[in-house]
Parts: sequence; C-alpha cells; structure tokens
Amino acid sequence: MAFGQSTVPLGPVRAINNHDAPLPVHAINHHDAPLPDYNSLTSQEQAELRASDRDVFSDDYEAPPPPPTYADSTGNRPSYSPPTNIKEKDPSWLAPPPDDSLYGAQPAPAPTATSSRSPAPSIRSVVTTDPGTFVPGHVLKVSSLGISLVRLPVRYSELEIPIQREDGSSAYMSLRETKATGNSVLMRNDSVGANGQINARLVATTEYNFGPSKHPVIRCMPMGSSGFSRPSAPTSPGQASTDWQNVWEQGKEGVEVLGTGKWTRKTYGFTSPEGGAFEWRYVQERDASGQQQLTIALVMLQNRSQYEGGNARKGKGPEGVTVAQLVRNEDTRPPGVSKNNAGNGGNLVFHRDAPKYISEELVVATCLVMLKKEVDRRRMVQYMMLGAAVVIL
Repeated sequence: MAFGQSTVPLGPVRAINNHDAPLPVHAINHHDAPLPDYNSLTSQEQAELRASDRDVFSDDYEAPPPPPTYADSTGNRPSYSPPTNIKEKDPSWLAPPPDDSLYGAQPAPAPTATSSRSPAPSIRSVVTTDPGTFVPGHVLKVSSLGISLVRLPVRYSELEIPIQREDGSSAYMSLRETKATGNSVLMRNDSVGANGQINARLVATTEYNFGPSKHPVIRCMPMGSSGFSRPSAPTSPGQASTDWQNVWEQGKEGVEVLGTGKWTRKTYGFTSPEGGAFEWRYVQERDASGQQQLTIALVMLQNRSQYEGGNARKGKGPEGVTVAQLVRNEDTRPPGVSKNNAGNGGNLVFHRDAPKYISEELVVATCLVMLKKEVDRRRMVQYMMLGAAVVIL
C-alpha cells in the first residue's frame, strides 16, 4: 500500500540491543514519512501484523534479563561483549556501549560553597605522630630559677636545683661543686631517716666539655649502686673536697649516655643505654585556655638513624612519640621567676607509659642538660651585647 511518496514495508521488524531481544518496533522510516494508522489497514494486514507481534504480546513472553550491576566485591567492572549473531555489516545497527550509570559509577559531586573546610592540624599533630598519643602520668616539679636577660655574663650561681613530687616531697637534687664548673651530680632521695636526714643515692653524673660540638657526658648509675652521702663544700677555694672526688670516682662506674646531633642546635638528642633514640625539642602548642605556650618535649624517635640523618633542624625533627614534656607557664614556674629567664623550671610531665621506654632518672638528667643549654645560650648573648657596647664606646 502506498502512502504519499514512500512505501513502508510492514512486518516483523526487530531492533538489535544488548541481548538481541525483540522489541515492538513496527516500522522503520528513513524519509520522515508519516507512518500508517493501524485502523487504516485492511483486516488481512492487521492479522499479519498481530501474527508477527504475537511472541512479544503473548502471555508466555519472557522479558530480557536486566543489565549487569556494579556489585562485584572485587571491584572489577563487568566486561561488555557485543552479540555474536549480528549479520548486518552496517555499524549503525550496533547498540551503543552500556552506560556507566548502570554500574554505579556516579561522578563525584562538585564542592559546594556551603561545605565547611576541615580544621587545620594543630602544632602538636605536626610535631608528633598522633596528638592523642601523650597520656599524662605522674609529674615532677623542677625548681630551677634560671638567669635573666639584663645582667652581666657572670658565672651561674645556682648550685642546687631541687626537684619535688606532686605532694611536695623531695624526689631528686641536682648539685654542683662550685660556680666555676658546670659539672653536676643527680641524687635521688629515696627515704627520710628517723633524724629527718634524707637517705639518697647517686643516680647520674654530668660532665661538660669546653669546645664546639662537644656533648656533655652523662653516666647513669646502676640500680644496685651503693648509698650516697651529700658531698661537702671544699675547705678552701680552688681545692676539691674529698667527698666530691669520691663522687666522681663512683660516677665512672656508670653507663655512658651517647649524645647525638650538633650541640649548637636548640635540640638535644641522645641514645639511652637500652638503645632507644630520644630528642629534647621545643614545641609551641595551646594550653587548656587556648593560649600559646612554649613547651620542651622529649620525643622518642622510631630509630636512631632518624636523628643522625640530619632531619632534626630548627627544633622540627622527625616525628616520634612524646614520652615527657616540661610545661612552663605562670602556674608551673617557681615563685618569683620570670618567663624571660633562661633555664627556668616547671612541671615535668611524664607519659603514662614512659617507664617502659626510658628511666625516670635519665629523663630528669637530660632535662637539666636542656636547661643548661638555655643558660649557656643566654650567657653567649650577654657576652655579645657587652662586646658590642665596648666597641661602640
């Protein structure tokens, strides 16, 4: 039958899709001619059309299986293979490739202007591996006075540095023989006798060597060392007392602690007798009230090569775990001591698990070395200021 200028064949015309399933497509017109109306067909043509579409509209017709979903637990996308029974050579008859949306691969949503930016990491999280790793344990109060900025670069006059426990009892005492030397001994106050005298034992000695890049020599005494009596002052200037001579002889029996890094840096690294690598460094963080404060933190490095590799510079060394920190603020400093005093003390807070990695005596001894470095730097600045004033005058 002719309709206008185009003749449209009728019959079972099928479209090819991914599954070669028959679709109810009755005519394909390439010339944009109007399709015939079903009611305008003769009864014979309507019967032929119904016979050709019986398999589609019959009750026993099975719908094609749904397209594959992106539910593979291995994350592999199902591969697409075209039907193998296509006989037409015209590529326009091929079905388009499957849409990615069928596999759940939706594009990432664009960031909106209302999305909040994640907060910047705190200073503690930058310096240490995890800001939550430091769990405070017991506390020792270091009552070091330090030296002020405006003063002559005279000798450091503080010969005794007491260290108390939280209840106020004496825990340690750092002693120097004279003002002319920086060498010191650290004794631990174990108990108090019946007459009120403190029973102490020697736990560490520290000897300072003059010259650049010369680390102080710290010797830790074994736990079973003999008792220690407080040495008396020398009888005359320039003459060492017998008690102090015995102390240094006894200190030679201790285990030497090796210093690492350059002594000119503001950090102080060392290796414990057990082989662990540690470093004292300055950390700027916020206290509970939100105010910034400068804290001296003892960081346990993962291995010794982290420090010896030269990564610890300007107080920003390799990451590690903080095992102790010296907190210095208005509440923890000794009474009457200014925050500008170099070498001033504070609360030495230990990590709850610090005894598993380092002894308490070694932490106290190395903390005093760090404070001594502050005093030495301050005296160097005072010498430079005095020299500049002399040159100007």
